[in-house]
Amino acid sequence: MKIHKNKITKINKIQTQHNEGTINVYNPIEAYSEEWVHVEDKNGTFIEAYPKEGTRKRSDLPPVATQWQQDYKKRFCKDKPNGKSTRNR
Repeated sequence: MKIHKNKITKINKIQTQHNEGTINVYNPIEAYSEEWVHVEDKNGTFIEAYPKEGTRKRSDLPPVATQWQQDYKKRFCKDKPNGKSTRNR
């Protein structure tokens, strides 16, 4: 829990790890994508799936801080097209 201006706010696990220095919410998140082969029998029933060789490529996700900003804008800044909310005025 964090006390700020006489308010008690809870911080989540990622924020706690950032404060401890374990992770950095401003760094991109390492991620990979690849194509998959899906095998079905003659009736269309799934049998197995496996990654295609040579199709794995790095495609990092945006930093957590950026994801939080985008989420905040989607949730709370819908009132105006430029992203500035008139709420709480």
